[in-house]
Amino acid sequence: MAGDLRFIKKVTSTSSAASISMTDAFSTDYTNYVLVLNHLDISGAGGENIGIRLLDSSNTEITATEYEYAAVNTRYSGAPFYLINSNSYGGSTRTTAWWEIGYMSDVSTANVGWSAIIYTPYNSSSFTHIISKSATDEAATMYQHIGTHASAEQINGLSICVDSGVIDECTFSIYGLN
Repeated sequence: MAGDLRFIKKVTSTSSAASISMTDAFSTDYTNYVLVLNHLDISGAGGENIGIRLLDSSNTEITATEYEYAAVNTRYSGAPFYLINSNSYGGSTRTTAWWEIGYMSDVSTANVGWSAIIYTPYNSSSFTHIISKSATDEAATMYQHIGTHASAEQINGLSICVDSGVIDECTFSIYGLN
């Protein structure tokens, strides 16, 4: 049935790391996927920008400057609304991850709501795209994000990462979208 979600895989990690990967998440079975982040606990030197890196056909994290994005952030405290794009990270139009997927300060287990649709990751002749929304109870922060992986290649999986600090606990799932 059109619009159905089919559970594919869930990753739960309780080991501290800069990124948590989900390998072999994508295949020829589906064109598009839904990613849901259920739990996130981080620690580090300050506010942490949350990002996604893709995994290539060998399940190796793609860290090259191949990611482009734009995000809108609304926050209860601080700046009430602002636009962020790839140029915010190092003045380049491309970055090493889809940054600004979300944000958390160094709080243990803040409430997180995060979902994304990932388009055509397994198609080696197409760019991979993402649309995501996230919210945390940390400073009532909400993000809307769009991005492109500007390299046509087969993508097998993804990793959740932070720009500094570590992820102490994380749970996320991937679903195939009919």
